[in-house]
Amino acid sequence: MRILFAVTALMLMVATVAGASSLELVANGDFELPQTTGWSQNIAGSSLFITRSTTYDPDADYEVKTSSSNGHGNARLWQQVTIPSTDVYIGARLKGLAYDGGGAWCASGLILTYLDVNGAPLGKTAIAATSSICPWTEDDTFHIIPLTTSWVDYGFMLDDELANLPGIDPDDVRELEVMLLTTASNC
Repeated sequence: MRILFAVTALMLMVATVAGASSLELVANGDFELPQTTGWSQNIAGSSLFITRSTTYDPDADYEVKTSSSNGHGNARLWQQVTIPSTDVYIGARLKGLAYDGGGAWCASGLILTYLDVNGAPLGKTAIAATSSICPWTEDDTFHIIPLTTSWVDYGFMLDDELANLPGIDPDDVRELEVMLLTTASNC
């Protein structure tokens, strides 16, 4: 049996000095509107789902869940965000699980893809749960932050995270693709 899901309430804000207000850059990042508002979505494969509910987290707010039960393919919810600089704070409340069996692999979480001025990908950060045989490996343009099965507030300054990715020149980053992803292979 394989269990796979990612649930999130997501925010992306401009970093500001203490006491100043912040500007949220992600449209409908709190998912209080239907997930199709501000977000593109795609399900390619079988037994994959994208759902929105107030019952995933103990609070009364909405969250979105990408999941798979016993399938193959991807459930993706994403949007591209132009950033004013790499001096932005990225924050998300997440939990997830990825469990495989019998030669299958899976992963689920929040994927940040760093894009240049032409929209070409430069690298990625994944806050993700990965199964034991997931083929994802870190390198100088891909960083994995382990996702837990309990609700956790993840947050970092983009400048600090890019220090984990020496293959990316921070001056080249102009946009982010923010994506919730559940992916499964051979399940």
